This record gives sequence, structure tokens and C-alpha cells, in this order.
Amino acid sequence: MGNLDIKSKTVYFSTSAQIVKRFGRESVSDPIIAILELVKNSYDADANYCKILFENIRTKEKGKIIIRDDGTGMSEEDINKKWLRAATNNKSIEKITRKFKRRKIGEKGIGRFATERLGSKVSLISKPNKSDTGCILELNWSDYDDPDADFEKIPLKLNFFKKEKEDHGLEIIIENLDGVWNEDKIENLKTELSLILPPNLGKGKFTAEIETNEFPKASGKIKSSFLNDADFIFNGCLERNGTITYKLKTRYGKKIQKGDKLKEFLCGPVEFQLFFFYLGKTEFLSKKDNEKIDFSLRKKILTQFSGIKLYRDGFRVKPFGDPSNDWLDINRERINNPSLYPGNKQLFGIVKITKDQNPSIEDTTSRENIVVNMAWEDLKKFIKGSIRFFILERQKLEKKYKGKKGTVKRERNNLIKQSFKDIKKESIEEPKMESIKVPTIPQDIILECPKPVRRTLEEFNGCLNFDYYNAAAVLARKALEISSVLKFKQENKENLIIKDSEYIELNKRIEMLKNNKMISSHLAKKLIEDNKIKLFGDSAAHSFMINVRPEDISPIRDMLRLCMEELFSNKE
Repeated sequence: MGNLDIKSKTVYFSTSAQIVKRFGRESVSDPIIAILELVKNSYDADANYCKILFENIRTKEKGKIIIRDDGTGMSEEDINKKWLRAATNNKSIEKITRKFKRRKIGEKGIGRFATERLGSKVSLISKPNKSDTGCILELNWSDYDDPDADFEKIPLKLNFFKKEKEDHGLEIIIENLDGVWNEDKIENLKTELSLILPPNLGKGKFTAEIETNEFPKASGKIKSSFLNDADFIFNGCLERNGTITYKLKTRYGKKIQKGDKLKEFLCGPVEFQLFFFYLGKTEFLSKKDNEKIDFSLRKKILTQFSGIKLYRDGFRVKPFGDPSNDWLDINRERINNPSLYPGNKQLFGIVKITKDQNPSIEDTTSRENIVVNMAWEDLKKFIKGSIRFFILERQKLEKKYKGKKGTVKRERNNLIKQSFKDIKKESIEEPKMESIKVPTIPQDIILECPKPVRRTLEEFNGCLNFDYYNAAAVLARKALEISSVLKFKQENKENLIIKDSEYIELNKRIEMLKNNKMISSHLAKKLIEDNKIKLFGDSAAHSFMINVRPEDISPIRDMLRLCMEELFSNKE
């Protein structure tokens, strides 16, 4: 440094007040997640209930969100050392709640910053348990907008009031809202709250409730009772030593239990529960159940609840199981094996783990994903294997049930043959055994399609019923052609597939459907690379040599059904 005189001094990090924006906006991606974080804090406070009240929420200025619980509340010391101290490690030290022995879930302490994601003015009213004094903390997050202000130096006032000792809980009032709330947004919140706790979780019953005068239909306690109506309930349990137990039960009481042993896993114990629902009339269900079940209502509920969710210590880990998060590749498997694999829309699943017994399965910093490592891959491997086991066992049961019907038909044919022998006719043509029938497109899927497509699919089904497979192949091609055009019309994007006043050819149209997220990329790839609908449709229409067989038309029917489901079925 030459001959310069060097002076030394002690310096310190300082924190910009705008760190609130970083925590509030970057750590919590949207207002619904912000409310979920605050509900989780109520759970950590040993609350029995948490109520979310919305007032005047059609406007940001007059709107108000109130989150109220009956938990243990916070003392003055708690507010100073926990709520007002960013990134406190309290929940890392005290992992279990005192009253209900719940595993705490708010480890990163960002719930307080979640309030900033909802509105700028916050009042926190705390009634600590077994105390005759309550606290009121008021803050305005807009005070933290100044980039030159220090986070720690902005003053806050803490006021006190008298209360009854047995009165306890916490109330957070949020005003000057960040945005307006409409009925759809509240319904989305209600759906998320419905999934935040799996049914019958056990100790420390915890309920949530929404109250809003502006949208009374969205008000009420959160219920989740549809699981009792599942057609199949499957349970898989993995121990840390690799021992696996599978249990499968049908709605008619049929039970299957099997065990397995795998090499040592890096995860476990893991509990997996899967609920499967038929979405239309089927031979497996009794005539009485086919008539009794409201399949349209069932589909509506599954639109909200379907998917396989991950829960740690009783609380949901997002985004796993969200409509756009097929973390177990179920829809991809369905496209590859449509006659075997169900889609996510038919399933609701719960994967349960605990933090203490699965320490290697960790959240990312944002708390909205999981760190990919070998333990996480082992968890997915176990769940995927369990799903395959369920699918194969379900198929066996369905075939066995259909086989009973087949036995009746064979016995009837044998009786006919015997009667012919009894009257000793020499040249009698024995009755033909029933030809192989290709299943038709289910009616519930057809009804969701536009009328021109609906008519074509009904003609397609008619051809299948009479074994007119060449005609069915041509109609399948026609249905796909019409559907692709009508889908672009529905989305007001028809101009994308018109060139020189003509529609572009089918494969390019499919590519455009994929690019505009109207069908999945995996289905598009399957259609373009191995499009039997186009191949057999063209051949049957233009070549008198082609003879389409049942084994040819069956994959065409499966692929056509998938296309109709993705294009026109109600989306989540």
C-alpha cells in the first residue's frame, strides 16, 4: 500500500427497509399463499379454529381482511422476540407445540411478511393465554418503501389493554388492500383451505372458516367429505427398512392386502393414500349406483380436489398436486397407456411424511418447492410404484367382474347349442360368438364437446357398435379436424391456423394447439409422431385395400378420447 497512512474502523451491515418487499413479494408469490401462511401460524399456535373475514373487498381502499384464531396468543415478549424479529429460529428450537403436540410448520418465519402481500396497514391484536393483559401492535408497511430508511430504525407502537385471563387468541386486521377480491378468488382460497389439512388428521382438530357478506355463497366452514364416496381406496406404507404394505378396498367391500420388500430407501416412513373415482357409468358399478351417483357433481368436485398432494406434518407442501403440477407424470403415463392409466382428474391422493423422520426432504428457500436429491427421488419412486400396483390390481378386479358377465353369455350360448343337438338337425349353423367390441367414447365426455363434434362422435360410436371400423376411422379423423378448428374459434385465435384462406394441415394445427397450451406437449408429440387417427382415417377414406380391424381402431378410440378430454373437458 506504499507509504499511505492506513486508518481502521469497525463497520456493520445495515438492512434497507425495502427488505419487506423482498420477503413479502418474492417469498410469498400471491395473496392466497399469504393467507395460507397466516393460517399455518394459527395452527402452530395450537388454535382449534381460524376464521378469515372479508369486508368491503370489492375496493382496495375500504377493503379489510381479518384473520382470527383461538390459539395461545402472544405476550409482549413474544411479539418483541418472535414476531418483530425477522428470521427468528424459535420454530427450529421449539419444534412441537405445547398443547396439541403438533409439529410446527412455519420454520422460516415469513408469515408476518405475508401480511405485506395482502395490504399496507396491519393491526395485530394479541390475547395471550392465562394473562389479564392484551397487546395491540400497529404498523404500516408503506413506511418501509423508502430505500434510504433502515429496517430496524422505523418505530412501531405497542399498546396494551385489559382482558379476561381465559380469553386467548390472535387477530390480524389488514387494510389498504393490495388488490380487490372477487368471488372466484375467494372460491380459490376456499379450495386451497379445503386441501390444507387432509381429512381425519387426528390430534388437535383444526378447522378453517370463511365469512364474507358480499359473497355469501363463498362463506362457511371448510368441508372435505367427498372422499367417502370413492370407488377404490388404496393405501401404501413404506418403512425406512424398505418394507412395503399395500391395501386396496372397493366401494363394495372387496379388500386386497399384499406386502413387499425393497432395498433400503433414503426416505421413510411414508404413508400414501389414493382415492379413485369413475367419472361416468361403468360396468364395474352396480345398476343402482350408476343411477344414484351424480357424475356431473363428482366431476365438478374433482376439478377442485384432484391430484396427488404432499403433506408434511399434516400441512400441504405446494405446488405438488396443483392442476399444472403433474409431479408424478400420471398424465404422461395416461397418454402412453390410455386404456390402463387413469388421469389426474380421477384421483385424489395424499402423501404423508414428517420432517423429523424425513430430514433429507427439504424445502427450497422460497418454501414453494422441494430440493431435488436422492431421498426425494426415492419418495417419488415409491409413490409411482404404488400407483402402478393399484392400477394393475384395479384392472384385475374389473376384468374379474366383467368375466362373470362373460360366463353368463357362454352358458347361454351352450344352452342354444345343446337345444339344436336335441332336435337332431344335421346342418345347423351354430350361433356365432360375440365379436370383439371396441369400447365407445363415454357419453359424459361427448356432452362436453361442441355440437358439431358431438354429432361426429355419436356417429363414431354408432360405427363401433355395428363393427363398421373403416367408417369409424374416417369419422375419428373428421372429429379431430373439426375439434381443432372449433377450439381455435372458442379461443378467438382462428387466424393462427389459416394460411392463404385455407386451414393449415392437421399436424401443424396440432403443433399450434400445443404452442397455445390447448393440449399437453406430450399428447401433441404422440399425435404428430404416431397419429393413427390421421393414418387410418386417410387410408380408410382413400384406399379400397385397407381393412381396419378392432386392434387398429382401439388405440384410435383411446387417442380420440384423450384429445376430447384435453380440448373440451372442464379444466381446473
